Amino acid sequence: MKRSPWRFEVRVVDRRILEHYIKFRGLSYAKLAAKVGCSKATIGHLVSGHVKVTRPEWAKAIERELDAPTGSLFAPKVSRVSENAA
Repeated sequence: MKRSPWRFEVRVVDRRILEHYIKFRGLSYAKLAAKVGCSKATIGHLVSGHVKVTRPEWAKAIERELDAPTGSLFAPKVSRVSENAA
């Protein structure tokens, strides 16, 4: 199977904005994670900045559950992958 020379990522725009949205909506990381279908650790890592990239479907679900405008918390990024990259 041939790999695509392109990679699609969804990155957190600003972890502090994500954190404020979660607090404003009165959700815990565990409650948001349960609604989104990911782990509590995933939410925690996104908020802490330890992880900046997530699955597109999780990003969409997080914005939906937080009632945030599409694209306000996560931004798509397409980048070219080097042929030498593993």
